[in-house]
Amino acid sequence: MVLLMVRVTVRGYASFREILGRVDIEIVTDAETVRQLVNYLTEKYNPGFASALLDSASGEVMKGNKVLVNGRDIDFLQGLATRLKDGDRVVFFPPVGGGLSDARPLVIRRSSAGFGPRATSSVASWGSLSC
Repeated sequence: MVLLMVRVTVRGYASFREILGRVDIEIVTDAETVRQLVNYLTEKYNPGFASALLDSASGEVMKGNKVLVNGRDIDFLQGLATRLKDGDRVVFFPPVGGGLSDARPLVIRRSSAGFGPRATSSVASWGSLSC
């Protein structure tokens, strides 16, 4: 049996950076999925990594934690079964809170826009930011 090795760049933010001991990790591994990568990182870098990322009861990514593969949330791929390819970039985010200290309330206004007489759209803005 031939093992395929993939080169993966791993980045951890905030508490995951502290757990892994660095911001970026370039690794060559035989991990085929994100779950196998998590196991690899837990074994090679910190035994507490999986427990900080995964729910102990379900084994799935804990609520609030986010994992992205090449900028795409694994919740919209195949979850922890998402397959890894050579050159992939995997990013781990812990729950994030906070915001602008001088933040103003969120304002949502409806306006007529679009292609028909009844078309409407919503615009959300936070201070000077619009989405």
